[in-house]
Order: sequence, then structure tokens, then C-alpha cells
Amino acid sequence: MDIDDWRKKIDEINLKILELLNERAEYVIEIGKLKKQSGAPLYSAERENKYLKHSQK
Repeated sequence: MDIDDWRKKIDEINLKILELLNERAEYVIEIGKLKKQSGAPLYSAERENKYLKHSQK
């Protein structure tokens, strides 16, 4: 493969990443709405810590 082929593969991955980030953002917005309706705090330090610990494995 040449440079253009590799760049095309990278561009395809970048598109997938962008699509996933947009999908994630939609979910975050919906969760925020539900939390606001229920009066739950928007930020959860416990959830963040759990995620960070899991991602370090």
C-alpha cells in the first residue's frame, strides 16, 4: 500500500470516530434531560472514578 491508501484508511477511521462521538453526545444530552427532570446531580464523581479505574486496566 502507498501513502494515499493509508491516509484513506485513516480518514475512514476518523469518520467512524466522529460518528461515535456524535452518537455519544446525543446520549449525554438525553441523560442530562432525565437527570434534570428527576433532580439528580448532573455530575457523578463516583461514576467518573469507576470509569477511570476501568480504563487504566
